[in-house]
Amino acid sequence: MDHDELERLDVPVLNEHRQPDTAKRLPRPDAVVLAPGTFNTINKLAAGIADTYALSVLCESLGARRHMVIVPFVSQSLAGHPAWTRSLATLRRAGAFLVDPRSGRLGFEEALESGTGDAVADAFRWDWALAPIRFEARYT
Repeated sequence: MDHDELERLDVPVLNEHRQPDTAKRLPRPDAVVLAPGTFNTINKLAAGIADTYALSVLCESLGARRHMVIVPFVSQSLAGHPAWTRSLATLRRAGAFLVDPRSGRLGFEEALESGTGDAVADAFRWDWALAPIRFEARYT
């Protein structure tokens, strides 16, 4: 992440749980984007494992049926694991939008070819991840 750009945001960057006796720091999100969605994070989210602050936010958002976009970023060898297809199916059934990181198309069928991750990340456009949220917001 670009730390200089994060400092220019007009909201605090949160990376840990608040103490139970403190006020909430931000309102609940209307939408959440998980990008890049790694093998580990996507499988934990689908299984409901909230063992980090980020996964807690993701699990809570999915459970509350907030708009969620996931940009899977996983290699072919990891995508061959049987848990992967089950996790993607679970997240689709829960209403998450899966966006292909190479094209921005809805749906994610093929994992990334090994060694192409940097090129895919460099070519990724954030408007691809935001498009499903904008579309959904207009029609709900």
